[in-house]
Amino acid sequence: MGPAAALVAILALACGHQEPFPSGNVPDVGPWSVNPPVRLTFSGGPDLEPAWLEDGSGIAYSFRQSDTLQDRCIGALPAGGGTRWVAKCVRVEASTDSVEALREVAPGPGARYAWRDARSKVKRVAPDVGSIRLGTLGRTDTGTAVRSIPYLAPSGNVHLAVTHLRWLSPTMLTYVGATAHYGLECGRCLDTTLTGLEVTLLDLTASPAAVSIVPNTYAASSVWPAPDGASLYYTLGGDSRVYRQSLAGGAVTVVHDFGPRGIARDVCVRGEKLVAVVGGQVSFTDDEVVGPVQRDRGGALVLVDLVSGRETNVPLPAKRLRRPTISPDGRRVVVEATDSTPLRTMPDLWLLELP
Repeated sequence: MGPAAALVAILALACGHQEPFPSGNVPDVGPWSVNPPVRLTFSGGPDLEPAWLEDGSGIAYSFRQSDTLQDRCIGALPAGGGTRWVAKCVRVEASTDSVEALREVAPGPGARYAWRDARSKVKRVAPDVGSIRLGTLGRTDTGTAVRSIPYLAPSGNVHLAVTHLRWLSPTMLTYVGATAHYGLECGRCLDTTLTGLEVTLLDLTASPAAVSIVPNTYAASSVWPAPDGASLYYTLGGDSRVYRQSLAGGAVTVVHDFGPRGIARDVCVRGEKLVAVVGGQVSFTDDEVVGPVQRDRGGALVLVDLVSGRETNVPLPAKRLRRPTISPDGRRVVVEATDSTPLRTMPDLWLLELP
């Protein structure tokens, strides 16, 4: 059974149409447009962190539960857009005394998924408890915790969160171990900035799962696994370059340098195509007290041909982009897109075609 079929089966077994869907049958509504660029989500809240299913049939992502301001769920859409197949939340009934957030969903082999779970009391600045979990997208499947968060990494850094969670192999996860900086915007809005500390590996064959740090990745801002499972692509805070490191020998090479275009982040590679977010509203400082801080409100999406090194802009007018993910066939890319003005708007997911 492929991932798409597995999702349909999970949905049928795990929940009735009324939970979390409304009563009665939900019509299969297609996208408003079929020609890229296609806006995939219209929820009114922030839709974040898209990831293609292994067979390219759909897109998993994180969305805000409609009846709360902070709770977040995992959803899945058809590849071309349309009715959400899955809505996986910590609980169906909105909780008034706590915040539950499911983030960073990573589709994996054998219809397995990894995600980050964070929970806290309302009005707490930082999550009280968190974990990396493995399971299915069934509504009642809470998954199995394989790593509690926060934790003290072998480097001596404390990882308060994880970003860019991906499968390196059927028994290994990779992600950016991150710290968090909290502040107020406009005197009342809490602004949380996650900044990468280092690229991290999580070995699922050990019990408990073993954490190790990839050397030379201080202030990492993104990571993407190579298809051979033997190396990683990554970017660093304040840096215009994309790197590749062999996990066996530790050899590091510069895959591409965006130079005057600015800071590169959110790297994704499929075959000979590399995309990254470059420049835009981003800044980086390395404070001697609090460490690295990269504030990122999105930038331009740039495609690189890894054979020729040629750069091509992938435009979406009047938008600032983040977290691109290329489809398995290398033809399309899904991104978080935020209006360029005003400054604070909610990201939606958009589907773009690659040249």
